[in-house]
Amino acid sequence: YHFNLMLTYIYFIRLDMEPGYTEFYAELIKSVNQYILLKDTANKICDIFNSKCAIISRFVGDEFCVFNPSISASLIKAEVNNLCNNLNATYVGNNNILLLLSASIGISLYSRHGHILESLLRKADVALYKSK
Repeated sequence: YHFNLMLTYIYFIRLDMEPGYTEFYAELIKSVNQYILLKDTANKICDIFNSKCAIISRFVGDEFCVFNPSISASLIKAEVNNLCNNLNATYVGNNNILLLLSASIGISLYSRHGHILESLLRKADVALYKSK
């Protein structure tokens, strides 16, 4: 597949926990089993982008990146809504501890927001924080 780099969008996705759970993050993740949680998240992201020639990766920890070439701007809103809806989930851990997850998403566009991957990721990360 030939990428049209001029139309590549970078999605930066970070899992969020329900407010108030942050201080218990490590214990909750251990309780739920981080492998299952991350695999489930990756599968949900793949479900959204499966039919496209996107590159999907786990960036670090609870962060994921998607490089999505040649998508029209009008489809981005629908994809972001689908991602947010799919990634909202409740996981049950040991002792019936509930972990409520959602996602924040930031997007940058190649050439408009930069020409170097590091710059594009930084712009998408800034957009992610503005979306919270």
